Amino acid sequence: MKYLKSETTGELVSLNKEIARGGEAIIYETSKAGFVAKIYLKSAPSDTWDKLRLMISNSPQQPALKNGHISIVWPQCILTDKGIPKGFLLPYISNTLEFSVIYHPAARKQNAPTFNWLYLHATAMNIAACISSIHAKKYVIGDINGQNILVKRNTYVSIIDTDSFQVTNPRNSKVYRCNVGVEEYTPPEMYGKSFRDFDRHEVHDRFGLAILIWQLLFNDHPFSGKWNGSGDPPSLGEKIAQGHWVYGKSSKVKPSPITISFDVIHPQLQALFRRCFDDGHRNPYARPSASEWQNALEVAIKDLKQCSVAGEQHYYARTYGRCYWCERKAQIGVDIFENPAGSASPNTGSSSLPTIIKNCANSNLNKPTITPSYGSPNVPPSPLPRPISISPLTILPTPPAPTNQFTPSKPTHPFVQWIQLKVAQFKVSKTQKWIAVALCIVSASVYFGWQSQIQKTASQSSANQTAGLNSDPKQTIVRYYQLATSNRKEAIKLLSDPWRRRAAQRVKDNWWDSVRKVEVYAFQTFAKNNSKAKIKVWLKYHMKNGQTPCESLIFNLIFDQKKSTWLIDSVEPNSVIQNPYCDAR
Repeated sequence: MKYLKSETTGELVSLNKEIARGGEAIIYETSKAGFVAKIYLKSAPSDTWDKLRLMISNSPQQPALKNGHISIVWPQCILTDKGIPKGFLLPYISNTLEFSVIYHPAARKQNAPTFNWLYLHATAMNIAACISSIHAKKYVIGDINGQNILVKRNTYVSIIDTDSFQVTNPRNSKVYRCNVGVEEYTPPEMYGKSFRDFDRHEVHDRFGLAILIWQLLFNDHPFSGKWNGSGDPPSLGEKIAQGHWVYGKSSKVKPSPITISFDVIHPQLQALFRRCFDDGHRNPYARPSASEWQNALEVAIKDLKQCSVAGEQHYYARTYGRCYWCERKAQIGVDIFENPAGSASPNTGSSSLPTIIKNCANSNLNKPTITPSYGSPNVPPSPLPRPISISPLTILPTPPAPTNQFTPSKPTHPFVQWIQLKVAQFKVSKTQKWIAVALCIVSASVYFGWQSQIQKTASQSSANQTAGLNSDPKQTIVRYYQLATSNRKEAIKLLSDPWRRRAAQRVKDNWWDSVRKVEVYAFQTFAKNNSKAKIKVWLKYHMKNGQTPCESLIFNLIFDQKKSTWLIDSVEPNSVIQNPYCDAR
């Protein structure tokens, strides 16, 4: 087992099982729960590490982090071996499907048969939200393609391979280029150009995003279709370069008999596609931004209606006026959203909405509540908020383990017995009495010297345990929740005096008996100086009944000069936000 050190925290991380292997790197499971390591097979160019450090220090916002989902799989820290960078740590995303499985009808029918047109709209909206967050930080993805997107069954998405992004250093304007790309997502102005020699811009990403959204809604590529020009059909890249898309006004590519009609999508979406593929062909800056796509998709989703005949498997746009999928089935005998195999009849009840939509639709309903954090005020549950600006997942350095210093051993039993024996052998004469007293003094000196050393060592060990709390208030929060489920009396010691007195009265709070552990999975520091800190923390409760409710709140901390450590002082009023599930499945 190989150990690497975090360049950021100094924490040792072990590389365990190999998960995947590519041409340039290997992905390993690690000893850090919820994280994997990407380790390069060969020495990476030196500027790779400068680029990664820039990314680690300036992460984009995670749109679904409040629900415990990582939407943008961002590098967290560089891993080194004897000071030499070898790779980096990043979050692990599980229980997902590849993008191609979701948009391709046959693969979707086999792997996600209930993934209907509503879910495809929601997936497109989630992708747009992620890319909008990335662009807000001035990053350019560059290599937009379906292989870099994973989709959960609740329509949440995760963008991976973020280390290939184009990154610009804001201090000196140095550009770390994206050296790779896929032809079918590459805009026309970049056709035939070397990615290594070309700076990319956000407008290039806009083209790739439009392709992804088209694939989800139409199950095909917008530049594929029946070639209606002279000569042999050009390649897909050549058709993109020439502007021949399937519904272009002067395009030489025409719809095939099974091509989905352009009229079935909401008019706002139609307008954005035309802006991207028609106007954007001549002027790349005319292409819609990710936020424009997000807004238009939200409008389109609200316009979708469930079919009264086929049930929840068929959704259609009210602006179209009828169920296109029933219509298409009657015309060509193909239903890409047919009822899942084994179902006797279609479900005509109310459809289960995608998670991101369900949260919005049900925001005013009563939610199951969780008891606030140990020592937190009893506040009523807040309704689920709109997406807020939050910091991404932060690597939590494990509190330093106590140093195993040498502890002197207790005087051996034979030695003590020898002292006692010699004392007993002397007669009770004056001289013998003095010798006996001297032996007792020697014995006592040895014993109390041992006791003193034991206490000194224990004191040093205790100091080592709290050393990590002195410099970083986040460590106090981590330590607090580590102790809350196992040793509440010790947890209380990490609270300020006024709060400690109140919390001590609730030390036998039975609610904590139902909690297995608490995971601190994200931070946002609002303010910090030598004496005070204000930090928002995201918590995931692992309950003994299997549930995983989550909570976020803002702590005020103070630095106790006498104890030389940070203490939790209060919770910011009205800052507690609770959610019954961190990661809906």
